[in-house]
Amino acid sequence: TATIDGRPCEMLRITHPLRRDGLQFFSASMSIDSELHVPVRFDVYDWPETPGQQAPLMAEFTYTNVTLNADLDDATFKPEILRGP
Repeated sequence: TATIDGRPCEMLRITHPLRRDGLQFFSASMSIDSELHVPVRFDVYDWPETPGQQAPLMAEFTYTNVTLNADLDDATFKPEILRGP
């Protein structure tokens, strides 16, 4: 378990013990809010340069102000809008 922004969360972690073709990261973790059941934190680490070395952080996302069932217009999700300019 973990606590994110004061909220209890369950945490999942994936670690690849050996580097192999097709694996894009060494380790990743996701924290899921125990009450809302939505992901609120994600971090992913690259492979360490040498065994035993700290794995470098590739990306980290934390969501602390989540609105569920927001009243969004369907047009917001049109493919041409999502693709961007």
